[in-house]
Amino acid sequence: MNRCSLLRQLILDKDLKIYGFEWLFKDLFESNQPNARHATSYLALALLNRTKNSFIDQNSKVFLNIDTKFLASGLIEFLPKDYFVFDISMKDLDIEVIQHMRKNGYQFCLDNIDFSSSWQKQISSNIKEFKYLKIIASTLDENDLEEIKKLKKSHTIIAHKVENKTSLDVMINLGIEHFQGYYISEPNNISVDMVKLSKKSVYGVYMLLQVSPNKSELAEYIEKNEDLRYYFLSYCTNFDFSSNTIYDLIEEIGITSFSNWVLMLVYSKVAV
Repeated sequence: MNRCSLLRQLILDKDLKIYGFEWLFKDLFESNQPNARHATSYLALALLNRTKNSFIDQNSKVFLNIDTKFLASGLIEFLPKDYFVFDISMKDLDIEVIQHMRKNGYQFCLDNIDFSSSWQKQISSNIKEFKYLKIIASTLDENDLEEIKKLKKSHTIIAHKVENKTSLDVMINLGIEHFQGYYISEPNNISVDMVKLSKKSVYGVYMLLQVSPNKSELAEYIEKNEDLRYYFLSYCTNFDFSSNTIYDLIEEIGITSFSNWVLMLVYSKVAV
C-alpha cells in the first residue's frame, strides 16, 4: 500500500448543511511536484476507489479542480457525472470541450471569480456553460445585490474564501446560499491507502490496448494482475452493474471507457 494525503474542504448551504466538498492535492508525491493533469488523475483514482463507502457522501457534490490538459485528454468521461463538479479557472478555459461535455451531462463550476473585475465581459455568452459560480467573497459587497439576484436565476452561486463572520453576514445579506472558506471549515487532511501499481502491469495493459482491444485478452490480463484487478473492480463499483466477471464488466462499460480508465492509470503516475 502507498499512503497519500488529500485535503477536502466543506461547502455548506444556507442551513449550514453539507452541500459538497472541494478536494485538493497535498503531498501526493514524495519528490517532484506533478503537473495538474497527473495530480488530477491521481486524486480522481483515490476518490473513485472509495465512492461507494463513507469516504464520499453520495448525497453531496465532489468539486474537483481540473486544467485544460486534463479536460482535453478526454479522461473526464471516465468519471461518474453524478458525483463530480469540475472547477475551472477563468484563465484556463476550453469552451468547446466544456460545451461538449456539458451536453453529455457533466457539470462545471467557474472558479475564483473576482467580482470587482470585468469577469462577465471575459466570459460573456459562455457563462451559460457553467452551473456553478464560485465568487471570491472579499470582492463582493452590498452594492452587488441586484447583480447577484440576476445570476441566481440561472446559476448556483458559492461564496468562496469566506474568512470571517463579517464576510459571511455580507454573503447572507446578498442572498447567497452556499459558502466555502476557512471560517466555514478549514481543509481537512485525509490520509488514504493506495494500492501499489507496477509500471510493468500498467504498461502491459496499455500496450495490449494499442495492439488489439480484444476484450477477452484484456480481461485475462487484468485477472492475472492483482493491482489492476483491484483498481478496475473499485472503479466498477461506482455503477449498478450486474456482471460478476472482468470480461462482462468490460462489456458493460464499453471499450472507450475502459481505455480512459487505463489512461487514468498512466497519467496518474501512481505506477512505481
